[in-house]
Amino acid sequence: MTDLKPQKSQSESQVFKQCSKCKHIKLVREFQKRARSKDGLKAHCKSYASIYSDQYYQAHREEILIKGKQHQQKHKEKRAKYIKQYQQKHKIKLATYKKQYQQDHKEEIALYKEQYYQEHKEDLLVQCLCHQCNSKKGNTGVGDQLRLFG
Repeated sequence: MTDLKPQKSQSESQVFKQCSKCKHIKLVREFQKRARSKDGLKAHCKSYASIYSDQYYQAHREEILIKGKQHQQKHKEKRAKYIKQYQQKHKIKLATYKKQYQQDHKEEIALYKEQYYQEHKEDLLVQCLCHQCNSKKGNTGVGDQLRLFG
């Protein structure tokens, strides 16, 4: 059986460790940090952790999604406040990014707008009514608001 303690290579520049799950000997950089352990690393490698994480998510997907939605609802105001502060603080950066994105994706944006128009053109065919037209339709503005769109 191989020693589970970290083993230094001959050059002392690389340190190796055996994964407690897959039993492969790997470079230390392939392990996540953990302050509580003697060597400062987790016992299992990053690749095993990734595989285990994926399996856990697939097995508990519904629970995770429900908890996420609950957390989002619970912290809705706090998140909205954070987003607003971030947008105010990074206004120039966000505007620059948006402008660059629109330049880089002109065709895709145009295609999306055309598809949206085709799907919603019935809803978009509205006309603005002046005071005289509202009066002809019986919208006097007394007791109810004048209609801006017909």
